[in-house]
Amino acid sequence: MNNVKKKLKSLICKIKGRINLFILMVKKDERYYFLKGKKLLRDDSNKAKDMFKKGLTIHPNNPEINKEMAYLEQKDKNWNAAISYLDKYINKEQKIIPPQIYFDLADWCKKIGLLNKMDEVLFNGLQCHPNNRRMFSKYVNVAISKKDWQTSIKRLESYNYKYKDSSPYKARIKLSMLYKIIGDHGKFTNQFNLTLNEFGEKVTNDKLGYSKIIIYDNGESRIEYYKKFTKTNQLVITFDSINMVWSTQPFAFKLLSRKNVDIIAIRKRKKQTYQQDLSQSDFIAAVKPITKGYDDIVSYGFSLGAYLTLYFGSLLNSRILSISPRLSIHPIYGRKKVIQKYEFKHNLSFPKNKVVSPIIVYDPKNKLDNRYVNEHILKSFPNSILVEVPYGGHGMAPHLLKIGQLKEFVNEVIDNKGVPKYNSSNRSKSNIYYRLLASTCFKRNKPIWAYNLVEKSLDLLPTDKLAIKLKIDILKHLGEYEKAISFAKEAVKLVPKNLDVRIYLIDLSNGIGKTELAKSEISKAIAEFGNKKSLVRRLKNTKKNSGVKDEKLKPV
Repeated sequence: MNNVKKKLKSLICKIKGRINLFILMVKKDERYYFLKGKKLLRDDSNKAKDMFKKGLTIHPNNPEINKEMAYLEQKDKNWNAAISYLDKYINKEQKIIPPQIYFDLADWCKKIGLLNKMDEVLFNGLQCHPNNRRMFSKYVNVAISKKDWQTSIKRLESYNYKYKDSSPYKARIKLSMLYKIIGDHGKFTNQFNLTLNEFGEKVTNDKLGYSKIIIYDNGESRIEYYKKFTKTNQLVITFDSINMVWSTQPFAFKLLSRKNVDIIAIRKRKKQTYQQDLSQSDFIAAVKPITKGYDDIVSYGFSLGAYLTLYFGSLLNSRILSISPRLSIHPIYGRKKVIQKYEFKHNLSFPKNKVVSPIIVYDPKNKLDNRYVNEHILKSFPNSILVEVPYGGHGMAPHLLKIGQLKEFVNEVIDNKGVPKYNSSNRSKSNIYYRLLASTCFKRNKPIWAYNLVEKSLDLLPTDKLAIKLKIDILKHLGEYEKAISFAKEAVKLVPKNLDVRIYLIDLSNGIGKTELAKSEISKAIAEFGNKKSLVRRLKNTKKNSGVKDEKLKPV
């Protein structure tokens, strides 16, 4: 009997609810659109969104409907719409707005770079929640993101004062870094030392061991400042190489973070870009104030980064370790195939500097690097100290790493122990050495020597695509076509995700008239890598050579 009563009561409630909802619908009451939309939201967000939109055409200022629309747009990553709706909710809601609403709106603004709007949102949030530490912390950080250093300092000073009995040491260290960024070394020293004295072991036992602030960001290049949680008088400026991006750790960071140095890292957003968007004046404006108070400054980079050590680091008269300096897009000393693809914006020459004595590590056997160093760099830096590493190649840093000398070279320079010396007795540990020596022998028409040397290179690193290519070329030269095909097939199995190695097999097959094998390998490659231009072009040429009309064979 009780169950019947419960069911009857539930049914009556549902009927009343539907009647009330119908009355609200007839009146076009804002509550109807909100309640109906919420109900639809359980099953179909698009229908719910349509209902909320209808409600807003009649009641554009309804806070609850605006809030619902904001989070629906946020799910679809329509940030501008989401911000507009949530902003209206905050402005029209009469009740106290929860802190999380302000956090969400601030985060959405940050996603699309509306830092001024984010600043305004957090300011309004603090009016509503003046004691919310998380909101205050975000309010500090947005000023830092805007690179408004004076405002950042004022806010962080206020934060540290307000929470002086419980302010975390990282907030105080960050304040000291801001003093450093504006060039006030006295205030930096005072604040930093006070923090170390007050927090002692908490600071020294910190797992991360440093704090980071991005001091420059133009959308393509960033400059990051890392402050070690110790007293140090040495600054190392690193420059990322060609394939490094700012979403990963900076160049040499793992090694340098173990040393008692502060770091400034010059970063790129994209691989294969040449940092032409960063000017010398912007670099100096961002970095020069920080250098005050350091007794020793070292600039360190490899390849593109090595060029940048000279182009930027020399402006600070820093000590320099430049490993295989190269700028491939340099109009005179670059690579012809690369020059035309990029806009060159840097100065054509380095400013002449007789003060610095950069240590330049390079391979004199590498024509491009040798010419760049001896015809160009030495003219601008006549006191350069050259460390020659024959057959180390342009990939000098990997070569030194393989023979166990890279860390030694870096430590020698940073610890100011003198000029690092190359130990040629260790070169047998490097596949690069054997590959380059094999290449030289091959060019000098000594194919048997070249073959033996490339075999040693592949023994050390079987997946080296350049050594794979060289061995194929040597075997072709020796007329060992079947052996070359067999080796190329094995190489493809060894590195199946490497398109270049697959193309070596395709070109080899075409070159010796095995068009059926070439077509088969092209089809497999297209299935694996997609319709890459290099593959489609080879497919057309293969079909043409085999006498098959192009329209009858299409890429799979």
